[in-house]
Amino acid sequence: MFNFLKRKIIKKINSDELLEQMTRYSEEYIDFIEQKSEQPRLDYNIGNLEIVEIALDQAEKSKNDISDDKKSWIVSRTSAYISEIARMNFGGRYYWNSDLNIPVLVIGEPKYKLHLLTYNKVIGRIEKGIEDNIPFFFNGFIGNMSEAKKGDEKYII
Repeated sequence: MFNFLKRKIIKKINSDELLEQMTRYSEEYIDFIEQKSEQPRLDYNIGNLEIVEIALDQAEKSKNDISDDKKSWIVSRTSAYISEIARMNFGGRYYWNSDLNIPVLVIGEPKYKLHLLTYNKVIGRIEKGIEDNIPFFFNGFIGNMSEAKKGDEKYII
């Protein structure tokens, strides 16, 4: 499994720092994909999730040959890019989930709160395969957003 997730993060991260980190990580992901494939440059379009899915399929197939540090890099950068697609298309704000030690995008405040946990989904995609399909996950998130009512609070995992 992913032992790197057990590492504790001591530094508290404020929302502006978290946004900066997620933006930087997603740009690093774009550069990585551009170097490794002949796909057009990623542009935070929801359709880009198909390219993300292809990259994660390759990571799944080689997961036993990838170091924990490389897996950590792939998970953090991929999940940042997926979260940034959501934020740029639907708004939201990043929060640090101290229980899970991961950033979470919360969309819909103050009317409702949808917590988008992309880290868990990316890990699942690498470990379990296609059953944790990223475009399917994201479409489920969009469906939850369109059905959200005032006062709702849901975790999209």
